[in-house]
Amino acid sequence: MPFSGNVYTPPPGAENAAPGQVVQSAVWNSIFTDIATALTAVMNQFNAGPVSIAGVGTTQSGAAAISALQFYVRGNATAGQYAFVISSVAVTGNQFVIFNTGTATAVVWPPSGGTVNTTATGLSVGVLKGITFMCVTATTFDAMLSQ
Repeated sequence: MPFSGNVYTPPPGAENAAPGQVVQSAVWNSIFTDIATALTAVMNQFNAGPVSIAGVGTTQSGAAAISALQFYVRGNATAGQYAFVISSVAVTGNQFVIFNTGTATAVVWPPSGGTVNTTATGLSVGVLKGITFMCVTATTFDAMLSQ
């Protein structure tokens, strides 16, 4: 797919057609599909409603997964069930907000092999506190914790 991250590369034949030349349906279909995918990703980023997720376990490997299209998560962290992990297929520029609605401190981990604020450890999020993650690369995130 020519649309990847924040860059769109038109398919071959999409930009070099001469006036009066017929555009191949396969080229047009490819352009249309890519634009639809891009617009869907953008609209999901800006229009996604909150999703409630219960914490799972205490470690990164068993944590509740936050998917690539769950941009605002209301995490319910409880004693012994307070771990969450960011999607391993996040796209550069995506923002994820996790708000802890539970009764215990939550821990939010980067994806396996990833880092948050230059470390591979999870970040603690207090009860009724939130954290915002910005995807810098597919496996690198910057995070801002609410006070």
